[in-house]
Amino acid sequence: VRGTGLKAAEAAAQGDNSRHYITKATSSPPGSEHWSFAKVRSAKKTPNYDSFWNNTAFCRKVVGCLYRADVEMYVSACRAPALETCAAFRSACEVQLGRLRDVCGLDV
Repeated sequence: VRGTGLKAAEAAAQGDNSRHYITKATSSPPGSEHWSFAKVRSAKKTPNYDSFWNNTAFCRKVVGCLYRADVEMYVSACRAPALETCAAFRSACEVQLGRLRDVCGLDV
């Protein structure tokens, strides 16, 4: 979710989580969705999330493993009772969680 201040909201709810975020590339090299898991882990900058939506098996492995902490925190935020009253937030969560289920096959 872009532009929602999610990092600040997470920090307010759970304390400092600045080490949780890693540097991601602003664009990914062509074909990075076919990189081996080892190559992704060793990259100076992790390819951005969108590069993984093109390959279901790799999406499941990379998003489900490498970004596991991100996904767990996002799911937790989407289920936060205080945020359920915000229609825009709920809508964004439904779209992104749906994409994780449909494209990556993750159980979120």
